Amino acid sequence: MMDNIKRIAVIMAGGGDSYFWPYSNSEKSKTFSFIFGEGSLIQNTYKRLLSIFPKEDIYIVTIKKTYDFVKEQVPEIADENIFLEPSRRGTAPCLSLAAYLLKDKIPEKAIISALPVDHVITDLKNFEKCIALANETANLYDGVVTIGLKPTRAETCYGYLQYDDSPVGLEKLFEQGVRKGITFAEKPDVATAQRFIDCGDFLWNSGIYVMNMKTLLNKIDKYLYNYTDIFEKISLIYGQEVKETEIENLYKSMPKISLDNGILEKSDSVFVVKGDFEWTDLNNWDEFYRISNKNAENNILMGNIISIDNKDSLIASSDKMLAVVGLEDVIVINSDFGILVCKRSESERVHEIMSYMKQHSINQQS
Repeated sequence: MMDNIKRIAVIMAGGGDSYFWPYSNSEKSKTFSFIFGEGSLIQNTYKRLLSIFPKEDIYIVTIKKTYDFVKEQVPEIADENIFLEPSRRGTAPCLSLAAYLLKDKIPEKAIISALPVDHVITDLKNFEKCIALANETANLYDGVVTIGLKPTRAETCYGYLQYDDSPVGLEKLFEQGVRKGITFAEKPDVATAQRFIDCGDFLWNSGIYVMNMKTLLNKIDKYLYNYTDIFEKISLIYGQEVKETEIENLYKSMPKISLDNGILEKSDSVFVVKGDFEWTDLNNWDEFYRISNKNAENNILMGNIISIDNKDSLIASSDKMLAVVGLEDVIVINSDFGILVCKRSESERVHEIMSYMKQHSINQQS
């Protein structure tokens, strides 16, 4: 029933990174770092989508200064499929830019799948099924469709979606795992996250959003109305070198906002596809440790490492020999950018290091 409906994918690769220092920094984010899997995060995401979308229907939104990284790591993507933001303003402006640059090129019934770049997904067969079901849902129903995953622990770094388990109004897709969304909660504390899990009707929010072009533009106009004039102006002058400063100033005038806060939690028409695939949002070193293979001592050792009597630790060095003795539950990372030593379960605080360096004008590349 969707044979005549155009489907495109938008990879949101404009986000900054302050959690994987010192492997990444303000100049080269984790998006382009080889942290997990065979390629960089953007390479793995692009390759994953090629099995679902033709390459001409895959777009990447990134910031201007990372354009060279995109062309180096995804050389097959055409320039017209790369949209450049002057600066980072969050996923709401990121997708809004793509929408306004595409609105006169694709039909309003075209389905847009917007995906973050920092996911690790191993069960590709079920992932593809969920994307197909989300596209079908977006074609049948006027609303925002997201993919939710069953929580396996009281995770505080993810958003949670509560769904209605009634089939009313969803008879066509209910048996396939589509539900109406009720509420959204972003990054709860441990006690609240555990309460969500105990309720049984909450899912992790994957951050993957699917909707048709008309719905997306309507949601932007309704919930991000302060942005519409800005993106209308940008769409008229985008790509003109003489207008670059004007575009930069327009971007600077916008506050940072996520799709979750800007659209999802305000929308009265949210649909959730119950995902059934292995998924993680690779958002800090603790998450990397959790999903990686470990040795007999429950350690992850990467690079030229001497490890003596260490347990439950992540130890990595990108160049010189690194020797660690008698530690437990630690993360030790050595790279060209610096050395990180912290407790496991504290790696989310790495962003404080980045903030400190910025506040004290410390060169993050030295």
